[in-house]
Amino acid sequence: MKATLKQNGETAVQYETENDIPKAVRGELVEILNQRLADIIDLQTQLKQAHWNVKGPHFIGLHGRNTQSTSVLAGLTRHIQSHRAH
Repeated sequence: MKATLKQNGETAVQYETENDIPKAVRGELVEILNQRLADIIDLQTQLKQAHWNVKGPHFIGLHGRNTQSTSVLAGLTRHIQSHRAH
């Protein structure tokens, strides 16, 4: 069975699940996870922009840090996406 809820003016579908989190709370969690996901994607975009504009004597160090940060953010993105799918 599925239930619908309004989310940002759009109708979202909530499917029955075996967890014990009430539907109203699940709806709030989905909104929070969606916002965090948007924040992380925004940060990834900013890092990518910075990556392409690094110049000067600290290029190698910053380039390596940028790669590490991007990797961590990609992992967080996958983690959030997998949790909001359930």
